[in-house]
Amino acid sequence: GRTLCREALFFDMAAETRAAGTVISSVLFGAIAASGVLPLARESCESTIRAGGLAVEASLAGFARGFDAVTRERGAATGRRADAAGSADTADTADARDMQATTDAPAAAPGASRSRPGTLAETLALGRAKLRDFQDAAYESLYERRVAALGALERRVSGSEAVSAEAARWLALWMAYEDLIRVADLKSRPQRLERIRREMGAKAHEPVVVREFFKPGVDEIAAILPPLLAGRVQAWGKRRGIAALSGGIRLQTTAIHGWLALRLLAALRRFRPRSSRYRREQAAIEGWLAALSAALASGEPDAHRLAMEIAQCPRLLKGYGETWVRGQRHFEALMGSLTPRGAAAEPAGARADRLRAAREAALRDPDGRELASALGLPPPDARVYPIRIVKRPR
Repeated sequence: GRTLCREALFFDMAAETRAAGTVISSVLFGAIAASGVLPLARESCESTIRAGGLAVEASLAGFARGFDAVTRERGAATGRRADAAGSADTADTADARDMQATTDAPAAAPGASRSRPGTLAETLALGRAKLRDFQDAAYESLYERRVAALGALERRVSGSEAVSAEAARWLALWMAYEDLIRVADLKSRPQRLERIRREMGAKAHEPVVVREFFKPGVDEIAAILPPLLAGRVQAWGKRRGIAALSGGIRLQTTAIHGWLALRLLAALRRFRPRSSRYRREQAAIEGWLAALSAALASGEPDAHRLAMEIAQCPRLLKGYGETWVRGQRHFEALMGSLTPRGAAAEPAGARADRLRAAREAALRDPDGRELASALGLPPPDARVYPIRIVKRPR
């Protein structure tokens, strides 16, 4: 936020909302007014709240807290800039570390190295904790071995760890991909219900009912099945023209039947390594790591810059369902562009520039038309959305 925004002012809006006993929009209204981005005078805003006539005192208290918080944060930010005296980069790094220390990020995995300095060690510790939570200790060890091999290679050829740290970050996110098992696990954790109660401001004696809506696609169901069975399910869906459960599934996860349904699905985690999605993702990861290692070991001028661009390609892999499929398609196009005919004669710097331009094009345009143009490929076909006319039940 401090890097990308013209001005970044941070404060705990949820805490101010709870303190005022109001809703977060009141605090947000005060923050917007204090920011000065819009020509809103404080007195006019408070008059508008009074004219509304709904929970006036609480809304005014929330507005005041948001207004005052932004005013204080702006003064503190001005003081930090003055103290920095031209060392803005150092100040931004310190602020980022302070913010990181107050987040709910998982603790470093037991046994994580504390003696290895630098960003790679920090990323490795966070990645290990994330993957142990996602799967198990064996999966965590697989991640650590992959990062260790990459780091050893980079230190040997360049004495740096920058590419390895970047790759370790995206590798952890990729290996902890979202599937139905992961979604069920996260949605049924006690901490989530506690957070919902806290955000809703529910008192201890007040019941909170949570209903979840799921609409899994045929591909998402097949993804958690073994490859042979997954192929049959996908073929069945294709024959019948079914891409997703048309009506969806509604579950009350605060009731015992809904919670048990999610916990049973989450319990399939132990079988995840046998699933078709797991095997497909691991094969793709190994291909990406091989391309990254080859770039580092090539010894060409600008090879390190090319490796850094390859390390960032998994940025395209995010979300789930159709979003993930689209990102995967774009990622495969990028990786395929690394070895076109005659690429060996193309300097590493030129390949790095081309890869970066193509990746940024894919991030700008989810449909992939800009990516195809950047890679010199024909534009993708327009997506077809079939319309099914069914008889309405009586």
